[in-house]
This record gives sequence, C-alpha cells and structure tokens, in this order.
Amino acid sequence: MNHRAAGLQSEHATADAIDITGFVPADERNVTVARDWEGGQAPPRGLAVRDGACSFVDVVLSPDDNEAHRNRFYCDMGASRTCR
Repeated sequence: MNHRAAGLQSEHATADAIDITGFVPADERNVTVARDWEGGQAPPRGLAVRDGACSFVDVVLSPDDNEAHRNRFYCDMGASRTCR
C-alpha cells in the first residue's frame, strides 16, 4: 500500500486519495500533467490548478514536490494539511 515492507498505510488504501494525471478544462486543450510540467518546470496554469485544489482537499502534491509525483497531482483527505 506504500510499496514498503513497513510503514504507514497510504491514503489510497482507504479510498481517501486520488492521483490526477490529466484533465480537460471547459475552455482549453487537454492538460496532461507529465507533459505540461516537463523538465520540472511549474507552469502558471499548473500552479493555479494545484493551489485551487488546496481549497478542497487536505493534501495536494504536484510534480515539483518530489520524484514520486513527477507526472501527476496527488490529492488526499488525510489527517495532515499540505499544499506543494
């Protein structure tokens, strides 16, 4: 559940987390997180999406947070509060 022999269970294990790899805004082209954050650069639209998601869920991790999330947004309703 966290790909380790020991440790905490992930929020995915309790259906309290979701990974978002892309989406289609009503007025724009298809947004693919991996492509739009290529090279670790955070595009303004991507930052706006990440920051907006922080208003609705407890944890949002974006591709510039760490290698494990290099191609997606991670969102969860866990016990902590983080937006990065």
